[in-house]
Amino acid sequence: MRRICLTIMGVGLLLGGAPIVLAESGDKAAQAFGLGTCKAPITIGANDSALRDAFNQARGSVRLVFLIDPSCSYCLRGLADLDKALLSHHDSNHSLRTIVVHVPVVGAKKADTANTCKLIHNRYVKHYWDPSGDTGRVFSTGLGLKDRKGAAVYAWDVWLVYGADAEWVGVKPPQPDLLMHHLPNLEGYPRLNAARFADEVEKRLKTKVGTP
Repeated sequence: MRRICLTIMGVGLLLGGAPIVLAESGDKAAQAFGLGTCKAPITIGANDSALRDAFNQARGSVRLVFLIDPSCSYCLRGLADLDKALLSHHDSNHSLRTIVVHVPVVGAKKADTANTCKLIHNRYVKHYWDPSGDTGRVFSTGLGLKDRKGAAVYAWDVWLVYGADAEWVGVKPPQPDLLMHHLPNLEGYPRLNAARFADEVEKRLKTKVGTP
């Protein structure tokens, strides 16, 4: 599966179609809070405002946005690494909210989101399934993701950090404080490093008033 992911990325899914998490206890906690879970993600479409609304409703918290294909081993490895470095340490911290958008880059189906259920131990994670892959295009265009030749790069296997004051206005998502990725053709952003990613999030949590 890793070879498949790399092959497709190498071909360069540029604005093409495209694309975790909670342990079982976390999944039940998420259901109690009325959130989309890894086993029952919220399906969104091209013109759906649900993702933007959820992002803005969590304003005041440090927010993470992950765009992944739940059938790609690289994406799953990144998720597990970030859980170990960060999310599992903040299982009950409502000042950290995570949005996971699952998109079908390498053939994922909605049921594949369940692949992520044992990878993250955090109750404040909300899962979405975008069968159209339009979310990846929205983030690609909105953030201006390009390769070295200036061609647009589809947003998947990307990991974003937003501060407590960030607000999503209009169609384009706001610029993140930090974006990391596993894409070989994306220029201008660092490759995912779980320890560095976690450090940047911890800094924001420490400076946030009222963090537990």
